[in-house]
Amino acid sequence: PPRSVLYDDWWKQCGLVVIDSVNADSFGSSQFMRAISSADAMLLQETKLRHGKQDHLQAEAREHHWRAESTPALATANGSASGGTAVLAKTNYGLRDLPGSQIDAEPHRVCIAESTLLDGIALASAYLRHSEGASPENLRILEETAKSLATVGGNWILGMDANMSPSDLESTGWLDLVHGKIFHSDQP
Repeated sequence: PPRSVLYDDWWKQCGLVVIDSVNADSFGSSQFMRAISSADAMLLQETKLRHGKQDHLQAEAREHHWRAESTPALATANGSASGGTAVLAKTNYGLRDLPGSQIDAEPHRVCIAESTLLDGIALASAYLRHSEGASPENLRILEETAKSLATVGGNWILGMDANMSPSDLESTGWLDLVHGKIFHSDQP
């Protein structure tokens, strides 16, 4: 049965890896998770850290023994931040930006990085537009993400806040396009 790994590391003795996918609504709010998680990697959605704050993200990640790659959030018209994604891996793993993986459609919504986890799997984090479901804008983000993942040349894991149900995401045909499979919590 599924079991929390936040404070535990039973899975290490089984030769398994754990990847947390977290939307804490801001990088600051994810601090608790980053501090206590025993996972090998963490995929963050909605960091809300704009350009110029990436050094802050790197320093904060290092404090809790993580390496980080990220995309900055978008500055909105009212001065707040929207989106921003990050891929974190524990410092005993290598992690680097995947060249040419940035998407053109709303780049603040997807981050893809190469890792040494599982002999070189790519890790990605995505955050689709809220309250739109399979809108043309979200479908474009998914399409460009698929193109970027296709350049990986190997296996990848994507943690995503799709802002739609798993069945709605499946009905877009995107999983067939990327040969993907959904693993999700029972949470909305």
